Amino acid sequence: MTRLFWNGDGTLIDTDILFSPSLPFSTNLSPGTFDIQATMTHELDHALGLDHSGIASATMFALAARASNALASLTADDRAFVASTYPVSGGGNGATLSGTVTTKTGRAVRGAHVVAQGLGNNTAIGGVTDSFGEYVIEGVPGGTYVLFVEPLDGPTTPLQLGLAGAGAYTSFQTTFHGGTNPTALIVFTGGSRVTDFAVEDGATEINIEGAGAVPVGEDVRSRVGAQIETSGEYTVEVHGAGLDDPALSQSSLSFFGNGCTVVPGSFEHAGTVRFTNGKEFPLVRFRIAVAANAPPGQVTLRITSETETSAYSGGFTIIEARKLPQFTSDAVVNGANFLARGIAAGEIISIFGMDLGPADGVSGGLNPVTGRLVTLAGDVSVTANGIPLPLFFVRHDQINALAPIEIAGLSNALVVVSHK
Repeated sequence: MTRLFWNGDGTLIDTDILFSPSLPFSTNLSPGTFDIQATMTHELDHALGLDHSGIASATMFALAARASNALASLTADDRAFVASTYPVSGGGNGATLSGTVTTKTGRAVRGAHVVAQGLGNNTAIGGVTDSFGEYVIEGVPGGTYVLFVEPLDGPTTPLQLGLAGAGAYTSFQTTFHGGTNPTALIVFTGGSRVTDFAVEDGATEINIEGAGAVPVGEDVRSRVGAQIETSGEYTVEVHGAGLDDPALSQSSLSFFGNGCTVVPGSFEHAGTVRFTNGKEFPLVRFRIAVAANAPPGQVTLRITSETETSAYSGGFTIIEARKLPQFTSDAVVNGANFLARGIAAGEIISIFGMDLGPADGVSGGLNPVTGRLVTLAGDVSVTANGIPLPLFFVRHDQINALAPIEIAGLSNALVVVSHK
């Protein structure tokens, strides 16, 4: 958790990030553990003054999956906050979207979640209305968007959004600007756009609470956000109230964003899922295909019944397909002369190959606690017979590391390069 201290005008004067020793943190995505880098990234945003987000795949979403580092880097929603709160001089801070949300009877809607979903750039950015029903979303990159407003009735709740969610009115229908066929809005960097919403009163019967996605043939393990790779085909399970409506079918599904399509004939009602808190929700299951050229970022799923609609705001994160490291035994060489004549315990070695690490080189450096070389750099680790190697440098085509003394006397060793 992050403790904030501020003075009378709201300026932060001190922050403290605390890690509980009773929670299972790790740096290697061990089953059942929380990734410490993802957790720290989330908490550092709190230290900058950001509260939780209503975008399901944002780093600042209130829930995190175990054994996942999906939240270790910032999404568009998080970057928009930084751009608006700590603007750079000379512009370049994005566009501003604003407006009001009222019921059709004229009542201002407090605590409504307004979302801008990019159609081409896969950007999802949200904001929450104040007590006058007014919203302002700053730092929006230029592009074409659909705008919609939804109640904080799950997966994001008023309690998760702290002061922004206090007193939120949640008994209204999710509404897209333009209606059933949303109107595309063009936003220019540095510009502004005013869009008002008039929503229908009444609690929703259909409400997406979460979704999980795994490569076809695997079982869904996490239902908090969903990370999908380009050129992949995934099984998607969506849970939430009202999804057992027999009238729902594949034609009820639509994605807003660029690069996701539903595989024809794959939709099915899939029973229910029960969580450890005792809650049980109906499930629907289908498959999606992700285009090879899909832009990285967030896309939004919409499920529409005969009378209403529900959105999973920015709930799917598209990332570039991970490539397996490639190298041969002859490419593990002496780091001084690059000769492939075997390696000795304790010497500096180089590994040459393809897709070994990040495109730009990353130095390993020293662990500030132990004073020793780190064994994880650029999300890359190397082992020899299961022993982690201290790393000097990693790049897509080369790794420099220190051979462990434990291989002394061995005729061969198994060298493994892993991406986190």
